[in-house]
Amino acid sequence: MIKTNNTSPLKNIDRRGLRKLANQVWQVYQKKQCELSLTFVSRLEIVEINKSYLKRSYETDVIAFNLGESPDGRVLADVYICPEVAAANAEDYGCELSVELARLVVHGVLHVLGFDDHTETGREEMRQLEDQFLEQYVKEQHRGKE
Repeated sequence: MIKTNNTSPLKNIDRRGLRKLANQVWQVYQKKQCELSLTFVSRLEIVEINKSYLKRSYETDVIAFNLGESPDGRVLADVYICPEVAAANAEDYGCELSVELARLVVHGVLHVLGFDDHTETGREEMRQLEDQFLEQYVKEQHRGKE
């Protein structure tokens, strides 16, 4: 089960579509059930999470935590995304905010699944996977608007 929460100042986030996208990524790589939370937070909240759990004092766009397994074998995980930082990224990258938020959802879920971007090879692998999922996501979004 994937749930979404939004405590960020940005309120018009397609939580249903992003939940569906997260589930698609999960289903491709993981056969176990999950209890995954996607939480959209403010700049202040992402800095606080970064500081409290990762000992880093700066804002970032996404933070993911794999919390292990529940007694019944479900994977427990939290992904925090800052739409305000995502909006700045989208402007820098020349894409729509919805696409950048989708990229961050995929990125966060990939981290929960064990993918790592601390090396050039890992970054490239994650970027390719993000692009594949985003291509499908954008096509589905476009079909939904026709």
